[in-house]
Amino acid sequence: MGDKKYIDFFSAVVTGLLSIYVIIDSIRMYLDAGEKMYYSPAFFPLILGAGLFICAGILMSRSLKGIGISVTMAQVKKSAVRVVRSETVKKALIGLCIMGIYVFALLPMLGFVISTLIFIVAMMMYMKVGSLIKIVLIAVIIVGAVYVTFQMAFGVLLP
Repeated sequence: MGDKKYIDFFSAVVTGLLSIYVIIDSIRMYLDAGEKMYYSPAFFPLILGAGLFICAGILMSRSLKGIGISVTMAQVKKSAVRVVRSETVKKALIGLCIMGIYVFALLPMLGFVISTLIFIVAMMMYMKVGSLIKIVLIAVIIVGAVYVTFQMAFGVLLP
């Protein structure tokens, strides 16, 4: 684990940024509530954000111990280049693009049933799950089950 301290450093940076966001949003929530801090809905998120920030600081200091920031940053950069160039990241980005097309283009135009069928078939074909007949059959079963369960049984309107 000694040569992987840069992962801890990167995790500490991301966690620290997340905790700063939580703290700032908690303060905004407190100001909007107009109540005393210990009585407002911002109290618990503020405590969690502060605790998260402290944990991120401890993790960062441990990750830099004995190595230094320049060596750690060089390792983070080298690792980031490998990650960005990896096939897994490329596949994930293409999957996100397919999902974006589903959410922002297909759903508003075609409605839930047809767009979800197209989305499931496209994703399963992209991931090379099986034959086209098997993929279409699975998509129809999934969309049918969701439609029957939510629209008919629970009375929930689908988009």
